[in-house]
Amino acid sequence: MTIATFGARDVPLAPHTSLRIGGPADFFLRVATEKDLLEAIQVARENELPVFVLGGGTNLLVADRGIRGVVLQNAFRESSVDGDIVTASSGTELAHVAAVAARSGIEGLEWMATVPGTVGGAVHGNAGAFGSETADVLVNAELVDMNGDRWTAKVEELGYAYRTSTLQGTPIVCVRARFRGRGGDRAN
Repeated sequence: MTIATFGARDVPLAPHTSLRIGGPADFFLRVATEKDLLEAIQVARENELPVFVLGGGTNLLVADRGIRGVVLQNAFRESSVDGDIVTASSGTELAHVAAVAARSGIEGLEWMATVPGTVGGAVHGNAGAFGSETADVLVNAELVDMNGDRWTAKVEELGYAYRTSTLQGTPIVCVRARFRGRGGDRAN
């Protein structure tokens, strides 16, 4: 991937947000795999372009002047279950995480079904509803910075408070996260 083939230029962001307003992205690229996500970050870095990751476009207000640099629409959606842990990639909708947990007999993640948005947004912003929030159920998150350095951060390392984390305002991207529920009864 090169900057010349780096997705579309001057793409209006209004159709990609829940409020349906907002100016254009200098570059707009939809990424659907982990490889695409990491490669796009690398190309942006090599071209000294800032990166903004757009998940579901909820809880987002884009100015008329748009977003400078690269907007990555994160469509990287994978999930798996191991015991009472649901692992989901950052572009996975929270409602899907809740559904996977319910089908697997895992309780405690039901509130996610009511929150619009994605895993990546939830990790960055400590999304929550009905008295529960991401910090309550997150085990850890796999992260990557603009240098391509990857690491796994435990929930305690993310400085969570009401609807915020230490990730906000940083160029750190969530790749995937692990959420712990509790064993329940699949029949219910």
